[in-house]
Amino acid sequence: MNGGNQLGPLSDDHIVAEHSQHGVDNQYLTEMLRRHKQESSKLGDKIRSLNRWLLVFTVAIFALTGVLVWTALREVGEVRRQSTPATSPSRDEGVWVLWHNTETVTRVNADGRLAYTWSLRLWEPRAAHTARNDCMEALGLLFERWPEKPKVGDQRSAYSCLPDTIDPRGPKGK
Repeated sequence: MNGGNQLGPLSDDHIVAEHSQHGVDNQYLTEMLRRHKQESSKLGDKIRSLNRWLLVFTVAIFALTGVLVWTALREVGEVRRQSTPATSPSRDEGVWVLWHNTETVTRVNADGRLAYTWSLRLWEPRAAHTARNDCMEALGLLFERWPEKPKVGDQRSAYSCLPDTIDPRGPKGK
C-alpha cells in the first residue's frame, strides 16, 4: 500500500489516488477522503486562528501585568520617599502621620458634656509630615467642632497626629 519503494508518510493526494484505483466503492471512498481532507483543512485553519488570538491575549495580559507592577512599584517608592526622614529624627522630628476617623456621639450628659466613640478599624492615614509641629498645624486646619446642641448619633471628623511607628488601628495579625 506504500507505493513501491517510497519511504515516509503518504500525502493525502496520493492516498485519494490510490483508493480511486480500487474497484470497491471507488466513488464513496474517494468522496469521503475528499471531504475529510477539506474538513481537516478547515479545522486546521480554525485552530491556527484560535492560536493567534490566544497569543494576542497572552501578550496583552503580559503587558497589562507589567503596567500594574510598574505602577505599584512607583507608588511604593513614593511612599518610602515620603516616609523616610532626611536626618536622624529627634523626639518631635521624623515622620508623623495625620490619621482620620469619625467620632459619633453616644451620650449627652445633663451638664452638656459629650460621650463619644470611634471605631479602631476606621482610622485612615491622611498625610505624612516630617515634623510633629507640621502635623499638628495640619490637624488644626482640619479640626471640626461639634454642633451647638449635639444629640446622640451626631458625627464629626476626628484627627490625630502620631509617629509613623504607631498605628491607631492596633497591631496587624500574621
